[in-house]
Amino acid sequence: YYSNVIIQIIINRTGSGCVSAFLSKLLTSFGNKHSLIFATDVNSIATFAAKETFKKNEINNSELILTDLVSSIGDRLEGFIDILIFNPPYVPSLSSDVGSYDIEAAWAGGIDGRQVTNRFLPLVSKLLSPKGCFYLVGVKENKPKEICSLLANYNLKCEKFVQKEIIFESLFVLKFIRI
Repeated sequence: YYSNVIIQIIINRTGSGCVSAFLSKLLTSFGNKHSLIFATDVNSIATFAAKETFKKNEINNSELILTDLVSSIGDRLEGFIDILIFNPPYVPSLSSDVGSYDIEAAWAGGIDGRQVTNRFLPLVSKLLSPKGCFYLVGVKENKPKEICSLLANYNLKCEKFVQKEIIFESLFVLKFIRI
């Protein structure tokens, strides 16, 4: 499916751009030269870092967009996104830490670490193409079973893609596909 078509990808909260650059290189190595990656972040420093990452890795199929979630592009991309990756600020914190344009914007997730995630989840089903999939990064404090239940209301099936225990947190990546 992914080798002969234009793949539209959104990496939301792209940060340094490493995931975007890796995915671009991976798709190219599989023979897909038609992918287009939209990398978004709310932080201008992050988008500058991602731009440098793309330049150093010769990534030419990516569009960096300074925006909150997908607010400036979501309407135009509804139903066209084949791969949607969201690495939100997921660390439980005070609600007042969320929404900053400083470094805490990268990690502060508010109550249960889901304040930003909860704003994004209702958009997922609208953005995905018929064969699209959504990957969500989080920690166990984000209540992954509850997230799966929420997205089931949008006809998205949840699969645990990967889980990793490290010193200070239990990370997971959930994968969602259309039912």
